[in-house]
Amino acid sequence: PERPAPQAPLGETTLRGTLDLERPAEAPRRDPNGRTQQGGWVRDLLTNASREEELKPATPAEAPRATPAQRSPLHVMESLNSLSVDIARAIDHDASIELWNRYRRGERDVFTRRLYTLKGQQTFDEIRRKYQAEAEFRAAVDRYCDDFEKLLKDVSRNDRDNIMAQTYLTSDTGKVYTMLAHASGRLH
Repeated sequence: PERPAPQAPLGETTLRGTLDLERPAEAPRRDPNGRTQQGGWVRDLLTNASREEELKPATPAEAPRATPAQRSPLHVMESLNSLSVDIARAIDHDASIELWNRYRRGERDVFTRRLYTLKGQQTFDEIRRKYQAEAEFRAAVDRYCDDFEKLLKDVSRNDRDNIMAQTYLTSDTGKVYTMLAHASGRLH
């Protein structure tokens, strides 16, 4: 029998690491040699998510009733967290700062493909396609974005000059949020 996933305590938030709020003492590490040559980290992430889907029981009668914390989006979320540096490299840092400043001043529809490097544009397209097609991937992305938005809201309460919010938004984790939120249609 499977053990239920631990429930995250309310009110705790961290920037780097997990946004699922509770994690084993040592985070799972990626084997850099285990990635596919063609397709990169997104393909690896999608392949891992697909493998977990194949391991699920075929009929609802065989499947135990699972809470969202017990489903494979947890694994997908951990994979997204561990790949934040790869996503961050797909975003032009200076463009990110400029676009976030414009967005925070109230401008809308500022996030365009020019935010991304050439490889980043391919990554964005693949994430957007996966977000639209697969419910579990969509749930993991939505949870990541929700948690990051909560973090920004918490930080912004005492951040009169928006320095902390700007720091979070331009960090690797913030760049992951930017790409995921853009691909999911949250940034209009």
